[in-house]
Amino acid sequence: MGEVLGRTASIREKAAPPEGFIMAQVARGELKLIAGSGMGFLGSARTVIAHVGPHDGRTLGVIPARSILQALKTLKGKGEVEFLLDDAGLHLLTGVGGELVIGAEFPSPGVLPVVLRPEPDNSDAPTVYVPEGMLDRMASITAIMTNPVGEGLWYVEWSSISGKEGHFRATDNLYAAEFGPVGGIAPGHFHIDKEYVAAMRGLTEPGTMRFLPKQPQKIARVQTQVGRYLFVGVQGFVPKLPRFPHAQADVTIKSRKTDIIGLLRTIGSGAPMVTLKATGSDAVLLAPNGSEAPVKGEVDGVGVIRFSPSALTKALNVLKGEVLTVQYLSGTASPMRVVGEDAGWPILLAPAVV
Repeated sequence: MGEVLGRTASIREKAAPPEGFIMAQVARGELKLIAGSGMGFLGSARTVIAHVGPHDGRTLGVIPARSILQALKTLKGKGEVEFLLDDAGLHLLTGVGGELVIGAEFPSPGVLPVVLRPEPDNSDAPTVYVPEGMLDRMASITAIMTNPVGEGLWYVEWSSISGKEGHFRATDNLYAAEFGPVGGIAPGHFHIDKEYVAAMRGLTEPGTMRFLPKQPQKIARVQTQVGRYLFVGVQGFVPKLPRFPHAQADVTIKSRKTDIIGLLRTIGSGAPMVTLKATGSDAVLLAPNGSEAPVKGEVDGVGVIRFSPSALTKALNVLKGEVLTVQYLSGTASPMRVVGEDAGWPILLAPAVV
C-alpha cells in the first residue's frame, strides 16, 4: 500500500500540496487513505484512493505523506498492520504488539484538501475491462518512454472502432507500444496521462477503466478500479495517435534475452549505434570500433539494420520471459519490433536508416 500511495504522494519533506500530504478518511463504515498529485499535462493529474478496511465513526485527518510513507516502508515485510484513525491521528498497530501514532490535522467540517474526487459510478460510461497483468505491463513499458516529446504525445491512448474491443497505445520519439486487443464497451478514442498509468505499476489484478463524460465546471475523468485501489485521473483532448506499422518483417531472430543484453553490453558498450546483420541462418552484431560477435539463436532472413544499443537494452529489460523475438525490415525507416513471451504486446523501436 505504501508503494502504491508513494507513486502519487511524495516522500520529499518540502513537497507541494497535494503531494505533500495523505488524507485518512472514515466514512460509511470504511477507512480510506487518499493521495493526490498536481503533476501532469493537464494540471491535477491523478488521485489514488486505497480502501483500507472497515472502521467505525466519521472523521477526516490530513497527515504528512512523508511520515506515512516512511512508516509503511519500515513496516514492509513485517506482517499485517491494523489502521485506526481517531483524534490523536493515525495509529498503525502491528501484529506483534507494536504501535506508531502519526499526528494529523483535522480540517473544519466541509473543508477538504484539493484532490481529484471520484465521480459516482455511471454504468453508461465507456468502460474497458483490463485483464490480469496488463496494467502492470503498461506501466513498465510506458516508463521507458522518457525521450523528449511534445505535449501531445505524453499520454496513453485507448482506441476502439467497434466499441467491443480495442487497443491501448503509447509512444515517444523513440519507442512505441501497443497493448491488446482488450474487451470493453468504449468506442472512440480516449487519452490519459502516462504518469497516471505509471502509478499502477506492480498491480496485476484485473480492473475496470471508465471514461466519464465532462460535467459542468469539471474536467472529464478517467477512473480505474484495481483491487482495493481506485485511481482517478483526467482525460486529455488531443489528436489521436497514428496507426502503428505492422509490416511484414524480412528478418526474424529468436534468441535468449540474457544473450542479447550481454552482447549489447560488451560489443555495444559506449557506442551510440551498432549494426545487426543477418545472412539467412546466422546473425552478427558489429560495433563501430570493428569488434563483432555472433548472435546465438534462430535466424530467418537477410538484412542489415543500425540502432542504439542502450535503447534496445531498455526495451528488452521490460519484456516478459527469457526468449524474445527481434524483427525488422532491412534498410528502411520501419521500426525494429521486439516481442517477449507476451506476444500480443510488442515494443517498436525506431532505428537509424541504413
